[in-house]
Amino acid sequence: MLTDDLVLSPRSSRSESEAPWLLLHENQYQRMSRRDRVRDRLGRAPMKRKRLLQLVDYRGSDRPRQAVAIAIALLSLALAAGAQPTLADELHTIRGSVLRVGVGCTYSTIQAAIDSVPADGSAVIRIRDDFFNENLVIENKSLDLIGGHDSCSDTSPDSATTISGISINSPTLTVQNDRMFSEPDSEINVFLVNLDLQDGSVGTNQRGGGLRVVSAHGSGRSARTNVTLNNTWVINNQAGSGGGVALWNSGPGGDGGQFAMIGNSRISSNQAVDTVARGGGLYCLGNFSLLLQGGEISDNTAGMDGGVSALGGGMYVQGCEVDWFAQGAGEGSGSLDNNTVHGRGGGLYATGAATVDLIGAHFSLFVSISTRPFRLHDNSASGSNGGGIYAGGAGTQVTVDRGWIYDNDALAQGGGLFAGDGAVIRVQRREETCHDRRRCSQIFGNRTGAGGGGAGFAVNPGSRITLSRTRIFDNTAGLSSAPAALVAAPNGLIRMEDSILYGPAGPSYALYTNEGVLQIVRSTIADTGAGDAVFFLQGDTARLSLFDSIVSDAAPLPIVEAGTGSPIATMDCNLWHDDGLAAFGTPSRSLIADPRFVDRASNRYDLEPDSPAVNYCSVAPPAPGVDLEWRPRGLVQPEQPVRYGPFDLGALETSYGLFSDRFETP
Repeated sequence: MLTDDLVLSPRSSRSESEAPWLLLHENQYQRMSRRDRVRDRLGRAPMKRKRLLQLVDYRGSDRPRQAVAIAIALLSLALAAGAQPTLADELHTIRGSVLRVGVGCTYSTIQAAIDSVPADGSAVIRIRDDFFNENLVIENKSLDLIGGHDSCSDTSPDSATTISGISINSPTLTVQNDRMFSEPDSEINVFLVNLDLQDGSVGTNQRGGGLRVVSAHGSGRSARTNVTLNNTWVINNQAGSGGGVALWNSGPGGDGGQFAMIGNSRISSNQAVDTVARGGGLYCLGNFSLLLQGGEISDNTAGMDGGVSALGGGMYVQGCEVDWFAQGAGEGSGSLDNNTVHGRGGGLYATGAATVDLIGAHFSLFVSISTRPFRLHDNSASGSNGGGIYAGGAGTQVTVDRGWIYDNDALAQGGGLFAGDGAVIRVQRREETCHDRRRCSQIFGNRTGAGGGGAGFAVNPGSRITLSRTRIFDNTAGLSSAPAALVAAPNGLIRMEDSILYGPAGPSYALYTNEGVLQIVRSTIADTGAGDAVFFLQGDTARLSLFDSIVSDAAPLPIVEAGTGSPIATMDCNLWHDDGLAAFGTPSRSLIADPRFVDRASNRYDLEPDSPAVNYCSVAPPAPGVDLEWRPRGLVQPEQPVRYGPFDLGALETSYGLFSDRFETP
């Protein structure tokens, strides 16, 4: 039986334990009328949603990403085993006193309860399901704020508590650790459960309207600030940057801490209103680690109408490390959507050697369980580049693994993706386990207005977009100097491997390079509907590599058009509908033929058993040696002769036949 003096454990010191804690709160929570009224206020339909609340504390590890993965794995394992844990079942040790807030309770305001906890102390603050007009400050304390209680004695909350910031120029909640001089490498942990943080407002030159998290550093010491949102919404707040949430280090260097967002938490309908705003929903600067499990960042805005200088409509990440896992099958369970920036990066702007991984699967202890893709959609860069993602700067890396990137738009370049100034973007299917064998990783329906690169645009030395085991279709570019689905601009590189590109690509071309590099390996390009040619090559340093691939347009469309300069193409083992690329290099082992797709009218680009692209090439792919749909490469179709080797051309290997060692397909 849960009692008030046994509520959540204190965090073990690093010397006592290096293992992450996993704390499970009451199994099923519901957001009821309080949340519905908030949604009504924001003009949305009411929703009733059950939640599994899990609190992850990964304080004790020097490897936060690994610790987080272990915590998620343990949670998934418990649920898979049918466990119905209660809070009492998961207690470790006592975590200080329990304080009660609300009508008839010990404290009438949340801040009064916070202030009653001594410096460097810890407590659990249980808050009644009510509406509190407060601007809260937590400084140098480890606290759990748990909302949604029906009474002062309730220990099983079933709704949410609303905290509305009323003071001008103050966030709804500030969490700060500035103890860098009192002790080396100090740390505080704050858990926010069943809360709505809303209506905070700070000036245009300030950061963090709903939640401000600050870690202080200096003199070789750091003050880590760890904050977890569990079933908590940050909504309808405003700041110059970080309209919803802002995380930063107030001094040079040091580990800022960790920010987790779990239990279908949200950062939605916030605004960053400076003309050079950074992060409409979330702003992160410095050495913070972010873990998001499910949830969404949506409907946020950065910049002002008509502006072009804001960065990151949904998220602005500079130098931080982000891991975001899609979780569950519900709407918004891992979604970055409907954000707008009047500048660059409608959904995400990443820079300063940031590392961002968006992953469309969740994990148990022993096996990955993919239930849905990560979804990045309906974001807009109304003033510039990168409707979905903008990655800029050397060392910056963004990976979308088993995700769908769709219906994003940019005024200029890169409706879906934009990589510049040495940044790298990867869109991939890294593992066999996926929610859908055919539609695992996809880029579709993205578009540009006056610019090029409906799906992706890479420019400047070191900038790279790699598309691996991905479907790219129906991405369109507006009338511009580079009207194509994929554009490698000066010194940029775009690589397709084991991928397929089809459907409308723009008014002129499917793939375009102007002094850039295009690499197409084991891929299929078909039925692009381009107006002038499949490829456009221009410039003395433009390069095209085309290996083990199929280029086939049903319409009488030239395969290539050339601009100025002397571009060079390197080609081997290809099937295409004309040999126009021979003017740019010497193609070897290539063939003009109909690839005999299964049903191109239905976008089925598998190969018929008698396709001339079957049993064609001798070059073995690197591990794991599988095609777009994770079928093994190197099958031998016995009805077809082996031309140069056992490997089929294009993105899709035949799904029947024998392996190259003559054993039957498993």
